[in-house]
Amino acid sequence: MVTSTQPARTTPVRTARELLARVAHLAPAVDGTDLVFAADMPTELLAELKVLHTGVRAVLSGRA
Repeated sequence: MVTSTQPARTTPVRTARELLARVAHLAPAVDGTDLVFAADMPTELLAELKVLHTGVRAVLSGRA
């Protein structure tokens, strides 16, 4: 079972790769055009996800 527990955040996320590193335990993946996770995204990262979702999908799918 995957949980959304993660270490306390000390610095803001600035790139898609940084965000992916923080949510790797949630098994992020691209399903068609959607970004999906195996568990709920921590609420403190939702603002960053709203901004970086396109970059996160690009990194996961191997696109520039």
